[in-house]
Amino acid sequence: MAETRDVNQSSSTEAVRNSIRRTQHEMSETIHEIERRLSPSEKAKEIKEKARETRDSIKEKARERTLSMAESVRRAGGKVMDTMEKSRNAARDKARSARSFMHEQPLTLALLALAAGAALGALIPETQKQDELLGDKRDHLVDRATNLAHDRITHAKQVVKEDMRDIAHRAVE
Repeated sequence: MAETRDVNQSSSTEAVRNSIRRTQHEMSETIHEIERRLSPSEKAKEIKEKARETRDSIKEKARERTLSMAESVRRAGGKVMDTMEKSRNAARDKARSARSFMHEQPLTLALLALAAGAALGALIPETQKQDELLGDKRDHLVDRATNLAHDRITHAKQVVKEDMRDIAHRAVE
């Protein structure tokens, strides 16, 4: 029986020793893994990977923003081109309207030119000879021409204002 106890004890001691060796081996592997993870070269790899991920993310965001900005510029350019085309068409229409006015209303145009000439003539100082020859008739003619010029200029200003409003309205459309 003593022999059986010695064998049991011996195998039990051996089992404990094997268990201790396994534990030592596992602890050694754990320590090596911790050393590897904390090593400067491993940390450098992690930092490099993180930097690469950050760089890729920044590049992607920059690309997306560039595409978005390019699309915005393209849309704005299209709007500018549309507005320019509308303005060009409105100016062309007004030029046709002015030519039409000249052909349809030559007398009004002549009166406007006469009124403008009279207004300029009224600005020139009188001479004594003019007073002797024309006298009151000159004054009466100047007054009539000035009034006529004023009326025609007021009418022309109104027509131009309306035309400009039409041009602006068409450009906005």
